[in-house]
Amino acid sequence: MRSPRIGVFDSGVGGLTVLSKLVELMPGAEYHYFGDTARVPYGGRASETIIGYSRQGLNYLASMGADLLVVACNTSSAIALPTLKGMFDIPVIGVVEDGVGVAISHARRGVLVLGTRATVKSGVYQHAIAVQRPDLPVRGVACPLFVPVVEEGLANAYLAEEVVRHYLQSCDDFDYDAILLGCTHFPIISTAIRNFVNKDVSVLDPSARVAERVRTILSGFSISSRDQPDIHFHVTDASESFKSVASMMGFSNVDQVTHVDVAGL
Repeated sequence: MRSPRIGVFDSGVGGLTVLSKLVELMPGAEYHYFGDTARVPYGGRASETIIGYSRQGLNYLASMGADLLVVACNTSSAIALPTLKGMFDIPVIGVVEDGVGVAISHARRGVLVLGTRATVKSGVYQHAIAVQRPDLPVRGVACPLFVPVVEEGLANAYLAEEVVRHYLQSCDDFDYDAILLGCTHFPIISTAIRNFVNKDVSVLDPSARVAERVRTILSGFSISSRDQPDIHFHVTDASESFKSVASMMGFSNVDQVTHVDVAGL
């Protein structure tokens, strides 16, 4: 028996929110994180492009000997995963299922789904929530500026509060008691979101639920009792902003980052 090797794919730093929950739950696993930082954001790109980029990232992680792949990018989960998951002989999971689950568990009056343009346009969350909770009003709101704010390490700056205000003030006519963070970048900006909305509004991050599902799938593996998690970072642009955000989130070995040339993917 050995510890599982888990591949986590994202367009940039957003998947670190999922990785942090995975490490909390399974600190003895081996992790390979792929961030496509040279081509972030994915949210405004054509579906064919998103599928192509996602295929490259997942193929790279599979080549690392991963036992399971997590598509921690909501845009890729919504647009690419239905096409790509059958291409691998190991489990490949996205984050949409868990986002829907946490939304229908918590929302009572209405749910606001915040995501990239591609995710919101796909309607994947709106449709899935409506199927399970036809009584629950749902509105999708595209927030394309959230991703660059997070990628630039500005989630705690005044700019973040203004960007949140820009998008959410247009929803004053919608009665909601839950906000679903439909992009893994968005938990990093969640403080600004919580500061803007009323106290009775729940801001929902599905990352912990994703981690629980991964642990269930990998229950047949032996989890090492090592003191420090074994994490390997792979990025297509070794930017200082990636290291800054990763350090802010508590990852200690961000100086050991492998640069991946997109031309070789």
